[in-house]
Amino acid sequence: MERKNIFRGKNKKNGWIYGDLIHNRGEVFIAPIGIANPFATAEDFVVDENSVGYFTSLKDKTDKDIYEHDIVSHNGKIFICVWVERFASFAFIENGKYDFFQECDKDELKVVGNIYDNVELLNRK
Repeated sequence: MERKNIFRGKNKKNGWIYGDLIHNRGEVFIAPIGIANPFATAEDFVVDENSVGYFTSLKDKTDKDIYEHDIVSHNGKIFICVWVERFASFAFIENGKYDFFQECDKDELKVVGNIYDNVELLNRK
């Protein structure tokens, strides 16, 4: 299986954009997958650098792609998907503790939001 190298980032004008990550002249862009609007300007593809997340190559139980910074539920608990440089791996984090993907039942994962649009989920008990 070939790994898909897809990023997503939030654009102020158009919301979430999915595609290739580009750094150019101090800006961060996402070049969309597929055919872009021929009337679009560079501004249509500029994203907030802090919102950029990488596709983990995993899907949740509803076949939704899981990206870095997604909020997922697993067995009634809420986790954030993060990249852990030290371990060169994606992991779930709950209250500062790591739970790595390979140690959980992937068939029970469900994306419920992300840390930019659904921060209120992180305060859920």
